[in-house]
Amino acid sequence: MGNFAKSREVQQQFKANVISHYSEGTMKCQWCSFGDMRALSIDHINGGGARHIKQVGNLYTWLIKNGYPDGFQVLCMNCQWIKRAQRNETAKKHPLPHRYTKRLNEPLFTKEYWNSPEGCQNLETIREIQLILASTLQ
Repeated sequence: MGNFAKSREVQQQFKANVISHYSEGTMKCQWCSFGDMRALSIDHINGGGARHIKQVGNLYTWLIKNGYPDGFQVLCMNCQWIKRAQRNETAKKHPLPHRYTKRLNEPLFTKEYWNSPEGCQNLETIREIQLILASTLQ
C-alpha cells in the first residue's frame, strides 16, 4: 500500500473516531439521522468553522489531540448547508437569492418540523431516496 493510500486510510479512521464520539456512537446526522459516512462531517455549533479550520489545519486530528472539546456536532452536508443558510453564514461570499432565504424560516426548514409526525413521514421518504441514491453510487 502506497503512502497516499495509507494516509487516506488513517484520515478516514480519524474521521470515523471523531464522528463516533460526537454522534455518541450512532454515526448519524444529529438533525436528520442520515447515516452515510461519506456525507457526514463535524459542524461547529456556534459557527466560525472555516476560520477555525484555517487556524488548525486538519479538524479531525485537532479534535482528537484536544480531547474532543465541546462545541461540535455531527451533521450531514445537506443539514450543514441548511444551517449555514439559516444563519446567513453564506451571505458574504455566496448570497442566496431572496426567494430562498425567505423560505428558510418556514416550518419545513426547522428542527422542530423534522421532529413532528409530519416531518417524520417526510424524513422517511427522504431516507428512502438517500438509500436509493447511495446504492447507485456503489
